[in-house]
Amino acid sequence: KATDDLGDRNVQGKARLESPDTVVVDDRRFQARAIILATGSSPVVPAPWRALGRGVFTTDDLFELPDLPRRLAVIGLGAIGSEIAQAAAHLGVEVTGFELLETLAGVTDPEVNQAVVAALGRDLTLHLGAAAEVTASAGGFTVTAGDARAQVDGVLVALGRRPNLQDLGLDTLGVALDDRGMPEVDPETLQLGDLPVFLAGDANGQTPILHEAADEGHIAGLNAIGPDVRRFPRRTPLGIVFMDPDVAAVGRRFAELDLPATAIGEVSFARHGRARMARTNEGVLRVYAAKADGRLLGAEMCAPAGEHLAHLLALAIERGLTVHQMLRLPFYHPVMEEGLRAALRRAGSEVPPCGDSDLAGCDAYHMEALD
Repeated sequence: KATDDLGDRNVQGKARLESPDTVVVDDRRFQARAIILATGSSPVVPAPWRALGRGVFTTDDLFELPDLPRRLAVIGLGAIGSEIAQAAAHLGVEVTGFELLETLAGVTDPEVNQAVVAALGRDLTLHLGAAAEVTASAGGFTVTAGDARAQVDGVLVALGRRPNLQDLGLDTLGVALDDRGMPEVDPETLQLGDLPVFLAGDANGQTPILHEAADEGHIAGLNAIGPDVRRFPRRTPLGIVFMDPDVAAVGRRFAELDLPATAIGEVSFARHGRARMARTNEGVLRVYAAKADGRLLGAEMCAPAGEHLAHLLALAIERGLTVHQMLRLPFYHPVMEEGLRAALRRAGSEVPPCGDSDLAGCDAYHMEALD
């Protein structure tokens, strides 16, 4: 419906770039002052696995299946793979997960990763740290990784997605391409070098998340039609993996920290009051702050209500708040946010005092369920 009003300007066909200002669609040639590439992405599936038939599928196919397999292998336990693996297990599927790395769901903090491994390991069999191979076998498939071996009825491949840039003619633009065939894209302008060409959404391979893609559509559109290319500061990074408990990262991740200059506040939800009442008392939250001034930098978590805690932290980071400024907020009892307060207090013990007489300096209650 979005293209209904375009009339003959809605051109259907295979497009490719001929130059920075020319697009060829089939046998028609179009010149433009600026070009936006928003071609999306496709799931990565090794060619030999594609040849194994419809029992090997991706999230593009998953929701079209008439039934779920009784035994499922999930290869790739990033954000999407972890979500689907746990969801399938909760639906009664016997799930075996394979991941080349030792970390899950995009987590970079080793303490948080332990909590994620424990949460997923409760619901499915995990094999980490080895590349998986898939072969056809009687009645299904055999998946191997190192010494691990699983017989399954279906294989979900969740190895990430690749921008749809193949055969678009990027090589005609005169810009350098990396070993994946990707050009360098300025994240604040979405421009390729100084050319009138912009890449938005999954096509640029940067942050394949809906709210970021929507922002990029605006940035690319405004820069394509405007008199000058403008720089747009991007939002605080926020990523959420919908698991039980939630996994989330906001702001700067653990792997991006200058650790000697960073205060880390940690809280476990094992004995947290509200979490115990809700029977969701597992997981950990780690917040990161600058030791020099207490400014919040980021957080990673595997925690109940993590999706909401992450949004609260994103607001604080976006506004440049410090640990002590966050501690001035009211924290009702009993709520999951009390866990955030405990983590903030522990980070605050490593940063300069706020120097005022307000309630930010209230001591902990020294009771596990409250602190």
